[in-house]
Amino acid sequence: MVSGLILDGGRAVRLGGARKALLRSRGMTLAERTTSVLRPLVGELLVASPWREDWEALGARVVEDILPGAGPLSGIAAGLHEARGYFLVVVAADMPRLSADLLCWLLERAATLDRSVVPVIDGRPEPLHAVLLADEGASAIQALDDGVRKIGDWLARIDVAFVEERDFAGVHGAADSFRNVNTLEDVLALGLSLP
Repeated sequence: MVSGLILDGGRAVRLGGARKALLRSRGMTLAERTTSVLRPLVGELLVASPWREDWEALGARVVEDILPGAGPLSGIAAGLHEARGYFLVVVAADMPRLSADLLCWLLERAATLDRSVVPVIDGRPEPLHAVLLADEGASAIQALDDGVRKIGDWLARIDVAFVEERDFAGVHGAADSFRNVNTLEDVLALGLSLP
């Protein structure tokens, strides 16, 4: 089985504190769209978020950060710790063009290699499209205990296959899948509407 994890814990300071998961795209909230993309790919859907009721209404199981206030690595650690699947697909709630085809491609690569897989965009790892071995949960928790807060610093401690953009460039939707929402300009550029 494969588990999925949606991260929805950011404060959205550059958006005036607006809940990014509640932004609307083509009649759906980003929360609804993200769950609709992930659900066919995974056997269970987890969400690291302080907004439990919103996500439970969408049929997701909400997990609490291992170390509150420690950033996305804490949510990933919680997802890895709670996952029942062999792999955990990690995405963010603020990616309105999230590509199911790309996630499938990454899952296939992870299964073939039997390793965690993280795409690289413009020379930098993109951990919010990662497919992680669920048994890396202990290493994520240890990293947090050691004071690590950056996901990249934790990835350097584990066995990861980094896949270059050129390897998946032809996958449908890959070019836009990584776009996320941080500013009002992003909202307008992606054709979103505020809640």
